[in-house]
Amino acid sequence: MPRPLSPARRSRRRFLRHATHAAAALPLSGLVLDLGCGGPPYVPADAAPDAVGLSLVRVSDFADGVAACRSVLEGVDFSWLRPGDRVLVKVASNSGNRHPAVTNPAAVTAMAGALFAQGAGEVLVGDQAGVQQVRLTRDEERFSSTREMFERNLLLDAIDRAGATPHFFEDHGFTDGYIEATHPRPHLWQRPMMIPRVVTEVDHIVSLPRLSAHVLAGYTLALKSSIGFLRDDSRHHLHHRAATFYEKFVDVNYCAEIHGRLRLVFTFAEKLLLHTGPDRGTIVDADPAIALWSANIAHHDTVGAALFTFFNDTVAGEGDNFGHGTGATAANTAFVTSVVPNDTGLPWDDDNDAPGSLLMPHNYAAGIAADRALSHAYFLEGGLPESIGVTTSGEALDAAVRDNLAAYSNGRLRLS
Repeated sequence: MPRPLSPARRSRRRFLRHATHAAAALPLSGLVLDLGCGGPPYVPADAAPDAVGLSLVRVSDFADGVAACRSVLEGVDFSWLRPGDRVLVKVASNSGNRHPAVTNPAAVTAMAGALFAQGAGEVLVGDQAGVQQVRLTRDEERFSSTREMFERNLLLDAIDRAGATPHFFEDHGFTDGYIEATHPRPHLWQRPMMIPRVVTEVDHIVSLPRLSAHVLAGYTLALKSSIGFLRDDSRHHLHHRAATFYEKFVDVNYCAEIHGRLRLVFTFAEKLLLHTGPDRGTIVDADPAIALWSANIAHHDTVGAALFTFFNDTVAGEGDNFGHGTGATAANTAFVTSVVPNDTGLPWDDDNDAPGSLLMPHNYAAGIAADRALSHAYFLEGGLPESIGVTTSGEALDAAVRDNLAAYSNGRLRLS
């Protein structure tokens, strides 16, 4: 069972020992979440194709995080993969800070290994870091590189360990490396959505997000991670005309080129980043680790958002969460007008011939209906389903967490 809580904290279960607020690049010895109650594991039932898998895994039961992640992947459906196929694994690498500020390297190594074991001919692992860290302008001027970020946050080591191939989107040129995506219908973009050409050169895409707070979006999972696909000018459009910020980044996932190839979304979180984000905040050690996966990106993020809101609201820590408060509006305006150009030394005004609009934050913590990203994703899918099956495995999920999953989804998440 979770460790006893102090009287001041018994009203909401927090499953923790101690907390620290630090940059994610620092050694992590912080807060420990205990999600399980130590009972016998669930026996997963057969899941529908669009169901979500949720597993709690004690990494200490295995040699390391890679081995623990591999044990989960043994239960994941890879029937879509044919011998010789090319797979792009899209990671979240906003900065050079380490997990949980980026995708867990253990998940990269384990996933690439699983794909090779299932017959993949080539596994590319790619992203472009955030524009505060990495820039490539239309004049081919560059600031830093995603490769440098991968070296610092240990993702490059994870790729090499698996025998996969790193693919840094900006390395292939502003013009030659990108194509105009086919917008979903309807969409909220007023300019072309430019995405990496490599998307059209692979057979499948696997998304490996992280579970983290985000100063603008509130939280970041798979839907938000798609900003890493965008070219520098498209990222500016997203932030400059920010009244539809959430809907625009969701649209990226549903463009024909990406949506038609996305087979799996898989999160393996040994750590969480709460209260602020995307690069720093309250560092949390999840014990057991959280594994979350689905073929449906909206379903994956619905479960992930419900978990995130519970931990973000109940775990004590320093920092702010601007994503559902007015601070996000000012933060985005500063990001566009001063932070990015000042930090990189390169102008960021590709969209300044058109009027901008303010980012208006959403109260995502109130549930799916208040979450503009999830609401738009389900709108594009034809509507929010009456129920979403969640097949649980590993350690039994604590009752407080299960209750929050039900409340967040208004009873739509059906756990087995």
